[in-house]
Amino acid sequence: MRGWRNWQTHYLEVVAPVRAWRFESSPAHMKKAFHFLSIPILQQKFTLITSIVALSTLIIGLGLILFKLSALSSPLIIHFDSFNGIDLFGEKTDVWGIWITGLVMFITNTVIANEFFYRLRPISYFLISANVILTILILVVISTIITIN
Repeated sequence: MRGWRNWQTHYLEVVAPVRAWRFESSPAHMKKAFHFLSIPILQQKFTLITSIVALSTLIIGLGLILFKLSALSSPLIIHFDSFNGIDLFGEKTDVWGIWITGLVMFITNTVIANEFFYRLRPISYFLISANVILTILILVVISTIITIN
């Protein structure tokens, strides 16, 4: 192969060889059968584990609501203070609203983290980590409301 000298770097340049390739694309270039695994934030070990922990915490909260909330009678004590006593009463739908709010925030953080994954990865990690903290707080709130009542 012939080469030439680059006039800026003075290094010898060589033409890249042409190689034959298969007619069909290799499997790495094909679409994956599992579209779920092509989500960028789920390809990293840290974000996958934290998303699983956050989602499982939400599922535990859902289980508490499904199995324990039906045995409680309305009105429910939603907030109390040690000095003033009971501040806020609510219905069973308010507990469902707390869980649904946590689910919406989990989905929103996950979608935003997925969009920022290649551009601003630290923000993506922060949002996924915030999901874990958020879902633990939702679980604590739901379990406290159920325990008090």
